[in-house]
Amino acid sequence: MPDSLKVSMRDNRNVSIQGYWPIPETMPASIQDQAARQPTYVLFYAACEMCVTDGIAPTTWPLAQEVQYQRPDGTFMTIYKVKD
Repeated sequence: MPDSLKVSMRDNRNVSIQGYWPIPETMPASIQDQAARQPTYVLFYAACEMCVTDGIAPTTWPLAQEVQYQRPDGTFMTIYKVKD
């Protein structure tokens, strides 16, 4: 997914895309630092050990859900805003 976002957003200098895997229990400091400087969003779309289900962020991350889409297979793709 990050590669498809990079292709579609490649000309937008206001967008920075960084993939993280595996998903840690606590939010990486680089994301928190970015959120302190400007609005920052994260996209969850796959399974992770810390996630409740596919596409749902770990509850330990300081996030506010912005939008969520349910896929035909019952999993989710969710965009969250990082709380600063």
